[in-house]
Amino acid sequence: MCCTASKNNLVSDGRELPHPMRLYLWGMEVAGPAKERPTFALRLREARERVGLSQIELGRQAGLDPSVASPRINQYEKGQHVPHLATAKRLAEVLRVPTAFLFAEDEQLAKLLLLWADMTPSERKKLLKSAETEHKPTVG
Repeated sequence: MCCTASKNNLVSDGRELPHPMRLYLWGMEVAGPAKERPTFALRLREARERVGLSQIELGRQAGLDPSVASPRINQYEKGQHVPHLATAKRLAEVLRVPTAFLFAEDEQLAKLLLLWADMTPSERKKLLKSAETEHKPTVG
């Protein structure tokens, strides 16, 4: 056996694991300390729940094969995989959010992007004009 860990932090052949919370399989880390989920994973789930779609419904509407729709969306939401940009764009379209929202690391920017998506063209123009009037960039 090459891939089990015991209480004393040794794999079955007696080698010590590099970190007590990590598990390696043939030299590759397969389990480790809890990691923060990537922004895309968090935003995708937030947007999906916002419109009330299941993972399989989202996948199907985005054009994924029905047999892999739910597992694929699940992997995206867990941060195990990140889709190609074309797939991210289709997901954003189904979720009625700007693609940029799915990648927005800043919370305020994410909120602004959601507001932007719900605005009419005239409301967007008014917001931009207001922001440009209020914000005078400093040079140099």
